[in-house]
Formats: sequence, structure tokens, C-alpha cells
Amino acid sequence: MNNAGKNMDFRYVCSFFLVFVLLFGSSSLTAYESDCEYFNSDYWYVSMGLGANNRSPEILGNGAKTFLTGPSFDAALGYVFSPHLRGEAACTFRTHPLGAISDSIDGDPLTAEESSYCLLLNGYFSADPICSITPYAGWGMGYGDVLFSIHTNLLPRPNFRHTRHHSKGFAYQFMGGLSYWLNSYLDLAVEYRFAGITNLEYFFRNSHFQTHEGVVKLAYAFRKRNMPRYSYTPVWSDLSNRWYITTKIGPNFRETQNYSIGSNGTNGTKSFHIGPYFAAAIGCYPFCNWVRTEFEFGVRQNEVKLYHVDLFRGSGDEIILTAMCNGYLSPFHFCGVIPYLGGGVGYAYDNHAVHVNLPPNLPNPPNRPIFPSFKHPRQKSHNFAYQFMGGVNYQLTCYTQLGLDFQYFHIQDVLYKSFFDRSTHVNASFHTAAFRVTYLFN
Repeated sequence: MNNAGKNMDFRYVCSFFLVFVLLFGSSSLTAYESDCEYFNSDYWYVSMGLGANNRSPEILGNGAKTFLTGPSFDAALGYVFSPHLRGEAACTFRTHPLGAISDSIDGDPLTAEESSYCLLLNGYFSADPICSITPYAGWGMGYGDVLFSIHTNLLPRPNFRHTRHHSKGFAYQFMGGLSYWLNSYLDLAVEYRFAGITNLEYFFRNSHFQTHEGVVKLAYAFRKRNMPRYSYTPVWSDLSNRWYITTKIGPNFRETQNYSIGSNGTNGTKSFHIGPYFAAAIGCYPFCNWVRTEFEFGVRQNEVKLYHVDLFRGSGDEIILTAMCNGYLSPFHFCGVIPYLGGGVGYAYDNHAVHVNLPPNLPNPPNRPIFPSFKHPRQKSHNFAYQFMGGVNYQLTCYTQLGLDFQYFHIQDVLYKSFFDRSTHVNASFHTAAFRVTYLFN
């Protein structure tokens, strides 16, 4: 198996580990919430949805593409573990009508007629219902495939159509919406999604794939349910000597990277799109309510927006896998709100691809390849990392906390190499905002 395949397999293992933590917490929470006023849990459901998606514009080497709004369809089979938590396996299909495309170098392959599908495992957290309306939020990860056709201006027929091609990658999405209780078997939901597929390639090009989507869904429950009632009252419980598991999801912002490569001081600049962040952790309150420690496993991914080294520029993606030991202080709480500060140290694995193509308007560039762009192997680096955290948790029940978490994450001495195999070490910094769900045991 090649390095790219090994890397993709590793990401899938990490993704399913995070989903497993969420589902394990869901099943554990079910036992603790068995005395809830309403028992709308422990049942299977199916759902179908229709919507519209708008794919973000992208730059492919020297070509630019924009997209029109297109339709989307999804179907899912899920299970409700508790009144607050559910999981599902879903399939989503989207079409992405081409708005406009341009290119500045003759011979660059142009892509059109695109569609995509994703196979995902999704997890959702639902708040308490108010007047039959239930707010919810969730996230999902899995497999994505983009189907596209190639049109080239090198052939005698200007719009000669090639056979369709596939580009596969790691898929993720964030969801939020409102669900309305129609009757004992049916729910109607309106949902917003932000979805992406990473590490796609278009004939030696790296593609940036993200969509914004609005969906209307109808869900059918396979057993009769009770009318939901608002039953929440603020709670507080002693947290000392209690273990917990937690999941965190949100966007991460990587700072623009500036560096110098080689003895001649070749300057480099690398900027990034906003990317997804996922993490799972297990921890405990060892002695009291205001101190806790945890071991955290996380994944950050960022598509490169612009990469410039000397006369060469390129695009790619960077994936950061982390294993961190964290400590937190929560000196006080007020009406169920628990502010905290923390820090952590640990290990970071950086894996990145470098796609280099010649810049436009460069007369007779030296050593021009057969194709205007080509791909380097993926490069990896093992590094020391540290982070600082701050945020708030809210004690929803005796066994559940919701929180907002803000992180500054830093990696020391990441190895970068240029097209000519010159190398340097740089420091990478990230800013992350995450939604946190915690399940307490004991």
C-alpha cells in the first residue's frame, strides 16, 4: 500500500474512533436518563431529505471554477439512544452545476459536470423541546467521492468530452437545525449543513471542496412515541472523583506560514482555508470539583489556499494528528455555568502534500513538465506540541455538560521541504473554537 493509502486508512480509523466515543457515551447516558419525564428513546428511525447546496469557488492551479446552486438528496437510518442523543448512517448525493471556468495555460485540463456523494456516520445532540420544537446540532465523518468530466482545449474539438472520473477523499460535515413533532411517528426538520471532502485530486491538481446546504427532512419512527414535554431544570452535582468522556467539534484557523528554505534563503509563504477539528478525550476530576485532567486525541485538517516558494506555487492539504495530556482549573461555578482555563502538552504528527505547478505568465520556464502541474509525495513530521485552552461548560443534567472551548495550539519544528528537496523547520500555530459535549459517569 502506498503512503497516501496508508494515510487515508489512518484517518478513517481515527474518524471511527471518535464516532465510537460519541456512541458509547450515548448508550451509557441512556441508563442514567431512564427516569426522564418523557421516554422518547431506544427506537430506530429512517429519514429522507431534499435541499439545495452551494459549492464554494475553487482555484485549480491556474484555473478558476465557480458553481451554481444545485439540488441535494439524502437518506439515513438511525437510532435514538436517549432523549438528547442519536446516531445514524447516512448517504448524501449532490450535484454541482458549473457556473464559470477559466484557465491561463493552454493544455490545462478543465473540469465540469460535477456531482458528489458521501457515506457518513453522524452523531446528534438534541436540546430539550419547547412547544414541540427541538433544536439540535451534530457532526459526521466518513467517505466522499466526487464525479467529474474532463474538457480540454488541446484536442481538435474544443469541448471534447472525456469519460467521467472519480476523486475520493475523507468527508465531514457539521449540522444544526430545528425539528418539529408532527405526531407519534413523524418529525419534520429544517437543517443547515457545512460539508467538505478533503484530499481530492483533479489530474495532478488538488481540489478544495466545501458546500453550504439547506435541507428539509422528514423522519419516521418505528414505534409510537409520547408527546415531548419541556422537563429541564438547572442542576448541580458534585464532580469530585468522577470520570468522563468528551467530544469536541469545530473550525480551526491556521496562521499563515512564512519560512526560508536553503542556503540562498528562498522565501516561502503558505496560507490556509478554515478546516475541521475533531477530538475525543477521557478524563477525571481526581480530588475536587475545580481540578480535572484528561487524555485527548484530536484531528485537524486544513486545505492550502496559497503556497508560494520562489518561482513555484502549489496547493495541498495538511493533517495534524495529536495526542495531548491536558489539565484544567475551574475555580467557581454560577447557575450551572462553569468557566475554566487549561493547558496541555503532547505529540503531534504532521502529514502534508505539496502540489507544485508553474505560475502563469512565466516565459519559457525551465524544465517545464509534460503536464502544467504535478504532485510530490506526502511528507510527514513528528513533533512536540502544546496548547492553551479556555471556555465554559454548562451543567445540563447530572450526567451531561455542554461547553464552548477556545484553543491556541502550537507545534514546534515542523519539517518542510521545497521542490528541490531543500528543507527547513517551522513552527505552526492554530486557533480553534469547538462545541464540547461531556458525559459524566459514577
